[in-house]
Amino acid sequence: MNNEGIIERLQSIETILERIVSSPVKPYLKTKEACNFLSVSPNTLTKICAANGIKPLEVKGSGLNYYKAGDLISLFNED
Repeated sequence: MNNEGIIERLQSIETILERIVSSPVKPYLKTKEACNFLSVSPNTLTKICAANGIKPLEVKGSGLNYYKAGDLISLFNED
């Protein structure tokens, strides 16, 4: 691996570490919290979740949805 490849890999690692540090502490996030974490609108959150098979936990009769923080964090995995 040449120097450029090493630098690119280090930058990738730095980005991943920054995301881990800013990860939510709570295991479940309300819709607004999930949107803030991903920096997206509620509509975009819905699209992202549909595209990635993430299903929110719905609290019946309350209109509240909760998203697993781990599911949202997994969106950043590059594997």
